[in-house]
Amino acid sequence: VKKVLKKLEASNDVFDIIYKRKFIDKEKVSEIAKGVHYTREYTYELISQIRAKIKGIQDIEREKYKK
Repeated sequence: VKKVLKKLEASNDVFDIIYKRKFIDKEKVSEIAKGVHYTREYTYELISQIRAKIKGIQDIEREKYKK
């Protein structure tokens, strides 16, 4: 887990930055938006995309264990 966190902290990918700040650091969207220099609305849109990716991964994992 520590390796993954270090990788997230070192990443320049906006999805990684937002993921870490929202889901790990539990920052408010307005603070994240200021930090990444996007509007709050666009930041919410990116968070929605991240949640969709997470849901897709969870669905794949659930299917593996159903068999």
